[in-house]
Amino acid sequence: MIRDTLRDVPTSSEARCWRGALAGLAFGGALACSRGAPAPTQRAAPDLNDVSAFAPFTDGTVLSYDTESDRAGRGVIVLQVRRPRPELVELDDGGHVERIYVSEQGLRYATGGHWLKAPLREGACWAGRAGQVCITSVSETVQVPAGELTGCVVTIERVEGVTDGARTRTVFCPGVGMALLEVEGWAEDAPVRERAALRYAGPRVELNLPPP
Repeated sequence: MIRDTLRDVPTSSEARCWRGALAGLAFGGALACSRGAPAPTQRAAPDLNDVSAFAPFTDGTVLSYDTESDRAGRGVIVLQVRRPRPELVELDDGGHVERIYVSEQGLRYATGGHWLKAPLREGACWAGRAGQVCITSVSETVQVPAGELTGCVVTIERVEGVTDGARTRTVFCPGVGMALLEVEGWAEDAPVRERAALRYAGPRVELNLPPP
């Protein structure tokens, strides 16, 4: 959901590197919350057969990510979370909406393919949006702007039909959701890297500034 960046990082074979987790968001999007907000609080160790522990999408909250791009530099993206039905999540970046179906068994894109799927064990694989997704760790510790997060699940998705190394690495943490997204691909025969790291997850903070 990173419009014109993660979604459109082409490979040297003209295939897109990633059409998944953040396809549609723009680097440098307007802030919808305070960058100084407290880090999310993690819960006790989850059941690795229950994916919903890694997808705590709460209606009316926001997810803010610091981004880095070889092409676009640094920026911020913000997702607004809507939950019209218990099984359906809508992630809105201010116009582009990604719909995901949530259950204990997995996070499934409305357009097909799974973002995350049980059982959460190393070596487990499934069909993602762009290619095969495999779990490489279920005990990762990551440091992001939101803080240090532990007990995280790491997945790697490799684009089907591409041999030049295009891949997406996603880190999901219990009680938090997606904490880190790293994309590697090619653009104009040069390697390109994109990164989004969680800064804030919680209620939307309205900034009521006085008129100028």
